[in-house]
Formats: sequence, C-alpha cells, structure tokens
Amino acid sequence: MKQLPNPETKWRLFFALLVLPLAARAQVFDTTPPKIAHQPVRLGRVGKPLPITANVSDNAGVKSVRITIQHDGQQIEHEMNAVASAASVPVVVQTGTEAVAVYSTPGNTGKQLGQLTPGELLEVTLVRAPYYRIRSATGLTGYIPADAVQTVESGAAYRITLPAALTAGGRLAYQIAATDDFGNESKTELIPIRLLTDAEIARLQGQRGGQTPPARSEEQAAARPAAKGSAAKSLYSKPAFWITTAAIGGGIIYMLASGDDGSAPKKAAVGVTIGW
Repeated sequence: MKQLPNPETKWRLFFALLVLPLAARAQVFDTTPPKIAHQPVRLGRVGKPLPITANVSDNAGVKSVRITIQHDGQQIEHEMNAVASAASVPVVVQTGTEAVAVYSTPGNTGKQLGQLTPGELLEVTLVRAPYYRIRSATGLTGYIPADAVQTVESGAAYRITLPAALTAGGRLAYQIAATDDFGNESKTELIPIRLLTDAEIARLQGQRGGQTPPARSEEQAAARPAAKGSAAKSLYSKPAFWITTAAIGGGIIYMLASGDDGSAPKKAAVGVTIGW
C-alpha cells in the first residue's frame, strides 16, 4: 500500500529548497569596500599629459574604478582602465619580524626617510621590481625591497592620463572611487594638483641640485630683503619652498623632469591615454 508523504516532511523539503539557498547567499555577501592604494599626484606640468595610477583590490571583485575631475568649476567623471599585465600587483603588504628601512629611491643609495616596525601593514602604490613604493598608515612614503614584506592583498593597477586640455591652466583636482560587485564603494580624498610652468620646474630643480639661481631683475633685487637675519623668513615665504615641501611630503608620481624616483632626468612614460 502506497504511503502519502508526511505533511511535516513537505514543509522541511520546502524550507530546504527555498530558505537554505538564501542563507548560503547571505553568508557570502560582502560589506567590505575595495582597497585603493594610491600616491597622490599633487604636481603637474602646464599643458602636458598627466598620468594618474592607483592599485585596487577587493575579495569580491572590482566592478569599476572611476576618477572625478574638478576643473575650473566643472566636474568630469571618467573610467580608469586596468593596466594590461600578466600578473596581479600587490596592494597591501606586511613587514616581517624585523624592521625595514624606507628610502627615497629604489635601492639603498637614496636618503633614508624612516623605518617600518615589524608586522606593519602597508599600501603598495608602485611596483618597480625588485622594490615597492609604499605608503604606511602614518603617512610615510618611500621605497623598500619587495622581499622584505609579505603580500596580504593583490589586485590590479588602474591608470588614466589627463589630456593637455585639462592641464593647460586653471584649478585642477581629482578623486578616485572604486566599487566592487556588491556595490561597496571606497574613495580617496579630493586631491588638488598644482600646475607648474617650465620656468618654475627649472627653478625648483636648480634649488634641489644646488645650482645657482638665475640672476634677478633690478625690481626683484630691490624687493629682496638685505638683512641676513631675514634669510630664513624669506625662504619660508617663497612658493618654491612650499612646492618642494609638498612634493617631498606627498610624493610625486608624475615625473616632472627628473623622474618619480629622483634619478637623472628622463622622459615621462604615459601608459594609457583616454580620449575626452
């Protein structure tokens, strides 16, 4: 004699078919936004293309990386393209059991900027094998050997090049935002860009290299304080001093004329140029 299914068994089967898949999906739902590792680009050349790069990672998958540009009161939004690469890039790394020295250039021949403590988490803003340019939670930036840290998160590098039309003049600032497959979003701060002319860049390079600055005009010489005691005060009042200070503190991705690592002058490499 054929038995009818128990009503309680029906409800259990209904629960298993309907509720359990929803519960399983809830367990994998991600609320963590993507990680953006980025060294702010605070300086650029007037009328020259300006590349901007960011390393982004997310466990659920990066859906999009966008840049919002503010130019003379107008707001422009554009996608940042992933840099074609056979391998992913490290985005978050961690120091081991020993302290790691941070240098101003790849290698240990540059100026030592500071020291990282054991177990410290760092953002990787540029890979220049066998070195990483890193940014610590305290704001320390510089280069360390890649083999001195362990990779915690990996992702991809995203790049865009601002065209000369945007760098020709006026106020310029940008913000990078990344969204994952679950809609979580993270953003950088709004980063202003100071656009420099070739004359300003040459003057800054002369000061960095210890070269004698060009002769001043009679009006400039007359306006210059004669007292030696005011030398320090006049130094702090010079725009070049604060530009250089900002460059050292925030870092320069775009190679104005001397390379982003402070090495000998070389031509800037532009990766992806976007039509605007």
